[in-house]
Amino acid sequence: MRICKIYDGDYPWDVRVQKILLTLVENGYEVHLVCRNKAKRPTYEYLDKVHIHRLPYLKHSGINAALSFPAPINPLWLLTIMRVIRENKTDIVIVRDLPLALAAIFSGRIYGIPIIFDMAEHYPAMVRDMWRMGGFKTSNLITRNPYIVAIVEALSVRWANSILTVVEESKTRLVKQYHLADSKIRVVSNTPRLCDINFTQKNSSRVEPQDTLKLIYIGGLEKERNLEVVLRGMALNGEKLQCSLTILGRGEGEAYYKRIVDRLNIHDKVFFKGWAEHHSIGEFLAMSDVGVIPHAATEHTNSTVPNKLFDYMAYSKSVLASDTAPVKRIIQSESCGLIYRYNSPEDFIGKVRQLLDSKYRDAMGAKGRKAVERKYNWEVDSKELLATLQYYAGKPRISRGM
Repeated sequence: MRICKIYDGDYPWDVRVQKILLTLVENGYEVHLVCRNKAKRPTYEYLDKVHIHRLPYLKHSGINAALSFPAPINPLWLLTIMRVIRENKTDIVIVRDLPLALAAIFSGRIYGIPIIFDMAEHYPAMVRDMWRMGGFKTSNLITRNPYIVAIVEALSVRWANSILTVVEESKTRLVKQYHLADSKIRVVSNTPRLCDINFTQKNSSRVEPQDTLKLIYIGGLEKERNLEVVLRGMALNGEKLQCSLTILGRGEGEAYYKRIVDRLNIHDKVFFKGWAEHHSIGEFLAMSDVGVIPHAATEHTNSTVPNKLFDYMAYSKSVLASDTAPVKRIIQSESCGLIYRYNSPEDFIGKVRQLLDSKYRDAMGAKGRKAVERKYNWEVDSKELLATLQYYAGKPRISRGM
C-alpha cells in the first residue's frame, strides 16, 4: 500500500510525524510526505526511505510564507496534494491536524481513497486559548478565527473516514459532541519510542550546586503555556529551598517570560537554554530531578496530552504537573508525580517542597519509567495506527462526494 502523509509544517522535523513515518516504512509501506517549505529546501527529497514532496517556494520569505499558509482552500496545497496522490497512485491519505484536513478530504474524495485524520489538538479550543491568553491580532480574524475553525472541525470529523486522537478524553469529546461512532476513532498517543531513550548523554552546562533540586520544563514558550505561575512560585520560594528551573524551548512568549524573571529577580534560579532538538533532550533530562508541566486547565488542555509527560516518565523523572484532566489522570493512576492547581504559585511551590525528599521523588520516577515500558510507549500505540491502515487493506475505493 502507498501512503500519503500530509503535514502543515516544514519537515524535518516533527516528533509525531517522524514516528508515524518510521512506523510506516518499517512495516513495508511506500510513504510519501507532502509538507510546507518555508525553509526553501528541495521540493523533492528521498530521506530515510520517505519520498518528501515539499511545496514550491519563492525567494521572498514573506510572500513564500503567505502563499504556503496551510488553509483548506489554498490552491497551492490542493494542487500539490492531488498531484502526489495521482502520480504515486496513493491508497490512503493521513493528514496531520485540522488546518489541511478539508484539503486532504477533498483530494481523497476526488480520487476515491480513504482519509485518516490525525487529530493531535482540539483546535477550536486551542484558538480560543490563543485569543484569551496571547492577545488580539488582526490577522487572527481570518487565520485563527474560532468560529471558522469550529466549522472546519465539524466538517472534517464528519467527512474523514477514520480519526486518530492522542488521548481518551479527546475521543470522548468527539463521540459526545458530534455523535460519531466509537469505532471511527482510535487513540494513538504522544508516547516515545523505547529505542530512542538514551541515558548515556551528559550535560556539561550545569551551573547549579550539587544539592539543588533541579526542575526542567521542555516545550513552547507561548503565553498560554502558563509558565508565569511556575516563575511566581519560584519567587515565593525565596532562599528557603535550593531549587532551580531549566527552560528548554522557544516561542512568542520568551521575551515575556524573561521580563517576569527580571521583575521577580530570580536570575540565579531560572535558566533559559533555548531550543534543543528532540533527540538531544536526554542530556538535559539526565541532569534534572523533576519534569514540570504547567499548562492552564482549559477546554483545550483537558483534551490533549503533551509529549513531555512521557519523556519525563521515560527518563525516570518524577513529574510536577498542573491539573489538566489527561495529565492528572495518568500521573495519579501511575503514582509517578504530583499535581498542583494550575493557577496557584503557592500550591506549586508547596509541591516542590514535597519533592525535596529524594527517596520519595525517585520512587515516583521509577514508577513512571515502568509505566512507559509497560504501556505508554510508541511500540504499543503504533499498533493502533497499523490496525487502522489494515482495516482499509483490500477494500474497494470509496465512493466520491462528501
